[in-house]
Amino acid sequence: MSTVLFLLLPVQLLAIVAGIWWASTLDRPASAPRPPVVSTTAVAAERVRVTVRVQLRTAPGPQLVAPGWSGIVTSVALAPGTVIEGGAPALAVDGIERRVCVAAFPLYRPLVPGDAGPDVAVADACLTQAGFPGSRALTGVADDELATRVAALAEVLGAPPGGALEPSWFVWTPTPGWQVASLAAEIGAPAPPAGAPVAIAAASVTDAVGDPDDLRRVAAMAALAPAVLVRASGDDRAVRWDGDLAAAVRALHALGAIEVVDAAFDVVATDLTLELEALLDPADGWVVVPASSVLPADPPCAIVGGDASWSPVVLDEVRDVAGLTYVRGLVAGEEVVVNPQAAGEIGCS
Repeated sequence: MSTVLFLLLPVQLLAIVAGIWWASTLDRPASAPRPPVVSTTAVAAERVRVTVRVQLRTAPGPQLVAPGWSGIVTSVALAPGTVIEGGAPALAVDGIERRVCVAAFPLYRPLVPGDAGPDVAVADACLTQAGFPGSRALTGVADDELATRVAALAEVLGAPPGGALEPSWFVWTPTPGWQVASLAAEIGAPAPPAGAPVAIAAASVTDAVGDPDDLRRVAAMAALAPAVLVRASGDDRAVRWDGDLAAAVRALHALGAIEVVDAAFDVVATDLTLELEALLDPADGWVVVPASSVLPADPPCAIVGGDASWSPVVLDEVRDVAGLTYVRGLVAGEEVVVNPQAAGEIGCS
């Protein structure tokens, strides 16, 4: 009997050990099969496009300012697009023609020979611009020749003779050479009040502020190609990007591709969308691949090949722009593994 028990004991121990091993396998997950290798074709990169949201800061342009006058506008010589120059006809009020005077400040009082003050030099400039220069430039005191010049101008303007140079004969601006964008004078309407604009230039762009995330994408795009074009959304005209956002916006404004609000007195903000496009040189070798195909090593690499034969290729450069990954070091048309983890032990080394 003891001999039988002695023979059965090893068999029982073996069964117990086998049972423990089998029980331990119940909680062990089955090893997942390796996913199939997925590949795609590297595509030659021809262009990159990025959209930038911009807020413009604009300021009012030069103005023609009305003098202290009253009456009804009977004719208007100015029109949108007219270039403002000193001495040019501007409009007529109550049948009397009014001329443009470019000076440091406007005339504010009637002047006759013997009057003195800094406005005498302004009067001399207004008369000279209108075509009635004196034999010598006036500085601080109006001479007797002023009366002759005033009488000749009054006759041309259709003003009644009176001997004094009237400030109401001139509309004033400190800046020549600008184009009229809009007019405040209308035939049959009262003349604009003193100090109000008669004509206004287009507002100018003083600054442009872009969204920081957008500008980071632009910087990445500019690294792909030396030539980047900038255009306003919906407009075909474009300018070259030189890295200065405000300069590009001002250039587009000068082309007429951007319209800003005419602001007579206030600085205003205008929202704008710009489209930037970089045309890539095929000789530079940029191709587009899925972001997941780039292994983050130093230097980075991708796995290329075909069928069951895959090998790593070191990438010369990697740029992420506008949701796409641009790389150099691959050939357009080459098969690139999208899920490198499925390629087994193949890595960058």
